[in-house]
Amino acid sequence: MLQILNVWDFTPREIANARIGFYEIESERNKASWEQTRWLSFWVVKSMSGEKEVKQPSDLAQFPWEFESNKLKQAEKIEKVQSDLKRAAEIFPDKL
Repeated sequence: MLQILNVWDFTPREIANARIGFYEIESERNKASWEQTRWLSFWVVKSMSGEKEVKQPSDLAQFPWEFESNKLKQAEKIEKVQSDLKRAAEIFPDKL
């Protein structure tokens, strides 16, 4: 816990780091709250509808931070496929 007397000894860099850390924690709390709401909504909707309509919580709603992680995963997959193709071309130069 940060005490008010310690703040007076902070350098500008430490103040900036504390501010960044605070906003990151608040962002994670906000995400957790939305995830919890979606999870509860999923089970309420699933209990009232058939098995075919809602299969997972992301079928109800997708959040912006999920799109960002999906883009990173897709970029990693593309890089892996490209590296595998290069390696295959080196092993089998007359086939590709």
